[in-house]
Amino acid sequence: MKRFALNNFKRMGDALLVTMVKTIIAALTQAVIYFATPDPTLADVQAALDDFEAKLSIARRRGNPMETSAKDDSKAVLLELMRRLTFYVNNVANGSLTILLSSGFNLNMQVASGLPPEAPKNLRLREGRQKGQIRLDFDPVPTATAYEYRFTSEVDAENKPLWGERYHTTSSSNNVISPVEAGKLYYVQVRALNTHGASDWSYTLDYIGR
Repeated sequence: MKRFALNNFKRMGDALLVTMVKTIIAALTQAVIYFATPDPTLADVQAALDDFEAKLSIARRRGNPMETSAKDDSKAVLLELMRRLTFYVNNVANGSLTILLSSGFNLNMQVASGLPPEAPKNLRLREGRQKGQIRLDFDPVPTATAYEYRFTSEVDAENKPLWGERYHTTSSSNNVISPVEAGKLYYVQVRALNTHGASDWSYTLDYIGR
């Protein structure tokens, strides 16, 4: 069966939609060798995503009908752009699995179980190529379409990590953690994503910055 990217964004919850669009923007930016002239442009998709995230945040805080309607209108614009972007990706890839996998999109028959992926395993940390960096690798998860990782050097009174920002990636190798300070202990976790949700966060791995 010919592989193709799925336009299944309407079925996603708001939070998962945001995560998937961010993943796709990052993937297409990295895969510019294949996707040189996206239609719509990634700048337009990013602007629509930013607008949707802002209105989603307001609707969650206040929850009145006017702001919920504004959020839904913004979502409709984003969904239309993603529909067009799906068509563009499929047109460029023409069934090539290598090209499709580089796009960050979910593919037909890619996730047959209907379940979220398992948590990534075999996390590995080592010194990055440049000063102030740590390199993160882990085993790929077969049913995952993207990953998120997070890191911190801060802990609470019980010595548990205080997690902050999450970073999106479509690769299980050569992920850069930066900036880090020499001599400071950093904690790292990863989780896998697909259209059915997110895995649990992986076990925590630590590494001293160099």
